[in-house]
Amino acid sequence: MLESEKLKVRAIEEEDLPKMVEWRNSLDAQKTFYEYEPLSIVKQREWFKEYLQGKHGKLWIIEVDNKAIGTIGFHEIDFRNSHAKFGRFYIEPDSRKQGYGREALKLIIEYGFNHLNLNRIWLDTINGNAQAIFLYKKFGFVIEGVLINHIYKDGTYCNLLIMGMCKADFKPNPDWDEK
Repeated sequence: MLESEKLKVRAIEEEDLPKMVEWRNSLDAQKTFYEYEPLSIVKQREWFKEYLQGKHGKLWIIEVDNKAIGTIGFHEIDFRNSHAKFGRFYIEPDSRKQGYGREALKLIIEYGFNHLNLNRIWLDTINGNAQAIFLYKKFGFVIEGVLINHIYKDGTYCNLLIMGMCKADFKPNPDWDEK
């Protein structure tokens, strides 16, 4: 478990699965994620069994005051080449704009570089996700590439930004804790 003054990032438990399905099937998730597909509890339980066997990277629950508020994780982990894709980052709407996403991201980046011994963390996001892009840049991620018209969402094609950060460029920033 990872902890800060504001929150915990902890392992997923079977009791979390209904909440994860609720988040995934919400209208908010449909707007947030470019790879949206409705999910049943049966499918979530199948995923969880595979997850416990190490088939889906590392995903954690973000928890504040013993309440699950979102998810965060790494997937496509490549230990041979020391990199992983950051993603599955979701904070429920009522818990946004309180610094929880920033704090959870800080914990995960530090964990990736210092405990998983990653050399590079990367992610992708659609070009219209301004809030996420701002947050990622604040942490030191840079745009490494753009896949033009790569995602079809809401009746239009969007560019997919590839962002990354290497361990050598990671410098904990004191203003991360500021809103």
